Amino acid sequence: MTSESNDAFQRRLNRIAKENPLQTYQANPEPIVKKRSLFLRVLDVTFGLISGLLFLFCIKALRVQALGLTLEGSELLFFLDIAAAVLCSWVWNKLNDVHNLSNVISQQFGILILALGIHNLAFWAPHQMSVALSGDWVRHQQLNAEQKSIFVGVRYIRWSTEHSDYDPASFVTPKVVYRN
Repeated sequence: MTSESNDAFQRRLNRIAKENPLQTYQANPEPIVKKRSLFLRVLDVTFGLISGLLFLFCIKALRVQALGLTLEGSELLFFLDIAAAVLCSWVWNKLNDVHNLSNVISQQFGILILALGIHNLAFWAPHQMSVALSGDWVRHQQLNAEQKSIFVGVRYIRWSTEHSDYDPASFVTPKVVYRN
């Protein structure tokens, strides 16, 4: 009786193997990793970088429009802008169910790039930045920051050796305040 049941069991295993060979191959198969195309990966990183730039720019624009140019505690506000942009990035990724690490890293990298170089926009596009942020902010950046530089702490590190005769007073007019 044992040999008959073994033969029946073996016939059943052979029948299952013919119908579906994967069932007899491995009980716990490895997860199948889908490879994405290079175009989609580049598009994902580009979108992450641009969205990181936009998060920080919108946070800074909202703060400058709401509070104006505040010079007291500006280093603290600089880090609060970055923290708020990182928080917006995190909320955006949670709401859109983004689990792609390259997108998240590129968003943080976009925030870092804009944080270190936003003062250059005051030199490259002063009129647009005075509309987006404020004329006071543009004038302050043009007077205190160096053109073509990276902001690191309290210093600006130049990446270009060419000297420009840039006069910030000719591009942005100061705000007129009437007093009695």
